[in-house]
Amino acid sequence: HEREANDMLSLHFRQKAIKLAHALDELNKERDQGLADIMAKCPKTYDETPATAKKRQAEIAELEKQHKAKCDTTLAKVTREVDESQEEEMMALKERHVQELTDAFGEISHVERYVKAQEERDLVDRAKLEEFQRKKEEEIHQRMRLMEEEWAQREALEK
Repeated sequence: HEREANDMLSLHFRQKAIKLAHALDELNKERDQGLADIMAKCPKTYDETPATAKKRQAEIAELEKQHKAKCDTTLAKVTREVDESQEEEMMALKERHVQELTDAFGEISHVERYVKAQEERDLVDRAKLEEFQRKKEEEIHQRMRLMEEEWAQREALEK
């Protein structure tokens, strides 16, 4: 069970890394598109003025600020969603393990009850056998006494 749990944790880490990388790639594509839009709107030229360069830099800085904020919220959201999903899977795995252990203990308990019942039947059978042997011995002793009495009567009649 421990190995299965460790394997699942390893899988969860890989899945989380893949989902976070995918989300980050999407955000970076949006940022790159935003940068391309800014550069299309305010291209670098030989005759650009410092005001145009400053405006472009301000827009890029604002885009980067928005990108960072969006990255933080998106990555936190993806992390939370993945963690919740993985926590549910781990709980299901743990519940399955508990159920397997409960079933195993139930089977052991069932086997113990069967063995105990078998032992009780053996004791009853042994008691019945001993009673049968005792009765047979009594019958044999009774027959021997009767035979001895008959023998004694014959000897008495012969004398």
